[in-house]
This record gives sequence, C-alpha cells and structure tokens, in this order.
Amino acid sequence: MCDAILACHHRGDCYLFSIEMKTKHKDSYKHQLENGRLFCDWLIQLYRCHGHLEEKPISIGLLIWFPRPGSEKQGTVHRKTSGITKSQDQRNFDHVLEIANRSSMHIHDLVKSAKS
Repeated sequence: MCDAILACHHRGDCYLFSIEMKTKHKDSYKHQLENGRLFCDWLIQLYRCHGHLEEKPISIGLLIWFPRPGSEKQGTVHRKTSGITKSQDQRNFDHVLEIANRSSMHIHDLVKSAKS
C-alpha cells in the first residue's frame, strides 16, 4: 500500500493522488505506488456503484523524496533540490510526479506540474 491517498476537486477536475514518501531505497516506490493505484481503482468503483462519483478522476502517482546523504559524524544533510519532476514511467497513472526536499506544497503546483 502507499503512504497516503488524496482525492480533491480543483478547477472543475477531480484528482486522485497516490502518495509514497521515501528517505532511502527510493527505487522501491514504484511497486508501492502501483498497489496504491489498485486500491484507489477499487475505491473509485465502489463510489461509482453507490452513485457518489460520476467523472473519472485524473490519477497521479506522487513520490515525495527526502534523500539523506552524509555520514553519522556530519549529521544528516539534505540535498538542495526543489521543484517537481515529471516521470516518463507512468505505470498506469495519468502522471507520476517526484518531489525532492520540499516540506510543503500547494495542490495548484501539483496540478500545474501534471498538466505541463
């Protein structure tokens, strides 16, 4: 399963984010995002079956990555990276986004990155 699921409406569109957070072993996120996507597909069908959702959400896989290079003597050092990277490996998502070293973000930034 993934770490979090976020569903929202933004400017008339429905978005479904499957979120995975990592500090190490970054490459293992793809399998976990895929499991989150399968779970979300089930939830969407359940909502549709009971008449709570009509439109098909735009599905976005989101990796939030906090790399931790450095030795124990120096303490933890975070790379100074920011921005949102769009992945070509979409794995059944409409979009897969990667965010490094950002402790906060706005839904508008995520939607804009997915559409660009």
